[in-house]
Amino acid sequence: MHNRISKEEAVHLRTLAIQVKEISQDPKWKEKKELWIRLNKMEKTRPLVIFPPECWHELVPEETLRVKDPVFRTLEKELRMRIYRAEHFDDDVVLTDVLYIPYDTHVTDWTDDRVRPYDDRPDHAACFHPCIHEVSDIKKLKLPELTVDEEKSRENFALAREIFGDILIVVEGEPFTASTHQSIMGWGNSLIDIWCELRGLEQVMYDLYEEPELTHEAMSILYEGRLGYLKKGIELGIWKLNNNEYMVNGTATACGSNGLACTDLLPSEDYDGTVRMKDLWGYCMAQEFTAVSPDMLEEFVLPYQNKLSALFGMNAYGCCENMNRKYDVVEKYIPNLRQIAVSAFSDIDVAAEKIGGKYVMSWKVNPTDVFHTFDERRIRDMISHGMEVSGGNPLIVELREAQTCCGHIEHGSSWVDICMDLARNFE
Repeated sequence: MHNRISKEEAVHLRTLAIQVKEISQDPKWKEKKELWIRLNKMEKTRPLVIFPPECWHELVPEETLRVKDPVFRTLEKELRMRIYRAEHFDDDVVLTDVLYIPYDTHVTDWTDDRVRPYDDRPDHAACFHPCIHEVSDIKKLKLPELTVDEEKSRENFALAREIFGDILIVVEGEPFTASTHQSIMGWGNSLIDIWCELRGLEQVMYDLYEEPELTHEAMSILYEGRLGYLKKGIELGIWKLNNNEYMVNGTATACGSNGLACTDLLPSEDYDGTVRMKDLWGYCMAQEFTAVSPDMLEEFVLPYQNKLSALFGMNAYGCCENMNRKYDVVEKYIPNLRQIAVSAFSDIDVAAEKIGGKYVMSWKVNPTDVFHTFDERRIRDMISHGMEVSGGNPLIVELREAQTCCGHIEHGSSWVDICMDLARNFE
């Protein structure tokens, strides 16, 4: 075995792979995928249910992983997450025997002194650390450069095929998603999240009144940087089709924090094997502007998101922002829109009235109601109401943003069971 992986580690990885292979043979996964394809065509289906827990660090703790090599340690966790999911969550997430091996890539940052505002622990909060303090600091911004280490990428893929190739379908590269290079490029094509990190969220709020030209200049630079990054990925051939069930770290999809991206509407009809933006799902959101008016969202954010979204064959929009007053303006600016978020801070009744079957509603239930104050009758009534007001239009019911299960992951399993029971009996 390659000196990066010990014999014992290889045996362990192959044992996990065999379990995943066995799980993937259940015909129910094909049935679930067909439901997603129909849903994303706006065809009538039962509501689809997913629980992508952000608390995987509690379910598959880092200290329980046995592989030392960072690339294959990540693959070990991926396999274990699939096994855990199959054993505990009977939702509509689709499990397969496909294992993607990411290219070894690098993206330079927007500035030399950027500090990410996140804590090392996913269940902790952290403050922003701005590096654009003065208006003149805008000159510090540099367009990111995307490169690929082809030799390292080939080595990773060859070793993965050696370990898994006779068990799983091993694919070089991974589908393009909203979280591809997220630490540098932000959450999909959103742009505004990057600016809020660089400038500071509070200061961005002031700038909308005091320095509007600065905000436009920054968004223009970020747009150019994102566009160049997308084009470079096409040139390098590293963006892969994302019209499937792929989930990053068991949570994010090509549709961001919304539903699965399974569709037969992509790639485009003239697709010849070379991936272009129009063959892919795109995603953007503006959760940092949740307290900002629709008019200011339209002035400062949506025009830039529009230009990027127009490149993609299908788009999803929204994350945790309150969308009650913004559905109309988002619809105006985001072309090829298919999935739209109804966050835990939005009103499902308002969404049903505004969206009205024009798009798939991706309804996110508040995880506090599940992991802090679990009440089966209340949850059943709430989900029943949401399904009822959807009027039979395409609906995804999601339990997301559970950064911790508070020691009660069984509540997540119970939530899935309640929702699946209601969905299967929904008429």
